Amino acid sequence: MLPLTCPTCHQPLHQEQLFCPAGHTFTLTNGVLSLLDEPFAQRLHQFNHTLEQYRAATGRRLLDPALYEDLPFAAALRSQFEWRLRRYDWAVVQKWMGTRPQRVLDIGAWNGWLSHRLAQMGHEVTAIDYFTDPYDGLGAKQFYSTTWRAIQMDLTDLSPLPPIFDHIILNRCLPFFGDAAAYLAQAQTKLAPGGRILLTGLAFYHDSSSKAQAVAAMTEQYRQQYGTEMFLNPTKGYLDRKDHRQLTAAGVRLTPYPQLFLTNLKAWLRPHYPRYFYGQIGRDKP
Repeated sequence: MLPLTCPTCHQPLHQEQLFCPAGHTFTLTNGVLSLLDEPFAQRLHQFNHTLEQYRAATGRRLLDPALYEDLPFAAALRSQFEWRLRRYDWAVVQKWMGTRPQRVLDIGAWNGWLSHRLAQMGHEVTAIDYFTDPYDGLGAKQFYSTTWRAIQMDLTDLSPLPPIFDHIILNRCLPFFGDAAAYLAQAQTKLAPGGRILLTGLAFYHDSSSKAQAVAAMTEQYRQQYGTEMFLNPTKGYLDRKDHRQLTAAGVRLTPYPQLFLTNLKAWLRPHYPRYFYGQIGRDKP
């Protein structure tokens, strides 16, 4: 059992009956534990409702259950750039993890594709995210043959989790935290001694002006259409030169994706294009 604490009062959570000594109760639905305090739960409900509408309207939900088991290699998705990038992520993760079973925290797990792959390797996996949609969130857990732990929680507050993880993967989510370096520091507190963090999907813009304009236009359109903000928390939604410097200063070793060598080379010539990296950092043993 994973020793969790209540997100409201921070007292230990009764693992089987899902309540804390202060009487705060939580729910387990379709294998997903909803570990939210009431104010955040209300805010998240509205955010998720509009995001589900947006992703359904843009055809981004995977509605075919048969696709999940083979992600990110499902034949029907092989031409999509989004899933090509995740295949590159998986190649990095396989080399990084090693073969010994580990306790892994998958932050920003989305529909659980990476948690499924890690569980196939024999790792003990905890997947956390905001989303429980059965076709676009942790609810997709039902479509996989493997067993792993799924928790809906406030990703900006990792305090309910114990500091026991051998590996933490920030799964293409770092740009959506307001202060990337500060969030990385918080994630490090959840590592066991000698643990490591992998950051995937780091796309840095040397000249972010065009990206900033595109994000501003997209968020304004979203606001006009759905009457709410596109991002749950204040963030610019991308990484720039400042983030690159801060992560490097924090001890993150940044490595370009080898499969994107030509793409990154073009970005040197066109600074408004992103350069794609993954990052690694560890925690020393006492």
